[in-house]
Amino acid sequence: IEKGEGMLETDEGSFALHQGYAVFMRRDVPTYYYGITEEFKTAWVTFAGKGADDILSYYGAPNFAFLKNDDVESRINGTYNLVKKGASPDILSQRAYDIITYFFSVLKQGQMSSLLLSARELIDQRFSENLSVGDIANSLGVSESLIYRVFKEQGDMTPGEYLRYVRIHNAEKMLLSEPKMQISEVSAACGFLDPAYFCKIFKSETGIAPKKYQNTYKM
Repeated sequence: IEKGEGMLETDEGSFALHQGYAVFMRRDVPTYYYGITEEFKTAWVTFAGKGADDILSYYGAPNFAFLKNDDVESRINGTYNLVKKGASPDILSQRAYDIITYFFSVLKQGQMSSLLLSARELIDQRFSENLSVGDIANSLGVSESLIYRVFKEQGDMTPGEYLRYVRIHNAEKMLLSEPKMQISEVSAACGFLDPAYFCKIFKSETGIAPKKYQNTYKM
């Protein structure tokens, strides 16, 4: 919900729609929504495909879910900008996957342990460093094995996978917002010591080389 306030009417009841909220709704569930303020503006990302049901099933997605999170909003708006620039289906598919997984990961945070949240927050803040699981464990005063177990039991990624995800996500933002930055500079700023390795991982995660990504989708 970009601006204003609204209501969502469903068979399960009525729900208030507040500015800044991200709302998940299953495609096959009847809904009706409308604004209750003079100005009411929404931004949409829709998705389907053979993998969609499996992803939603993995997260135990309900018919409706509501979340207020600035990063979800920026991901949706960023995807909208890529659509306007004619991004390829592969890039848009990756972005839709990113929105879905991030939305439900944040939604689950209320059920996550404080240790997992602390570990993720540390990674979010220190992703540019040469960070290891041992560094994370030492900073939080616990064992490496406990960090691995908490990520395995309560998260959807290993510590290394989450670190790589955060680095690549930040690299995408830098490539788009800082078009004059060299690839080697982006690599170093995101914690990759070897630019060639960064390019390999970036392409593996996004389906496109960083330089081409920068030239194609820069603001």
